[in-house]
Amino acid sequence: MISAAIEDYASGLGDLILASTAATAARLGPTVSANFAGGDFASGAMTLRQLITRDGPGGG
Repeated sequence: MISAAIEDYASGLGDLILASTAATAARLGPTVSANFAGGDFASGAMTLRQLITRDGPGGG
């Protein structure tokens, strides 16, 4: 569990957490963005054209 891993670095943090929940990408998608349809967190297909024409690291 992620909270246990965080506790290794920030001891006592677990004592401050009152509640937590988990959701799959498919379940979370419609509540966050219509672009996440079907749990696609990458927001669509990655075509060769998109790969070449996207901004690089730090690009606008």
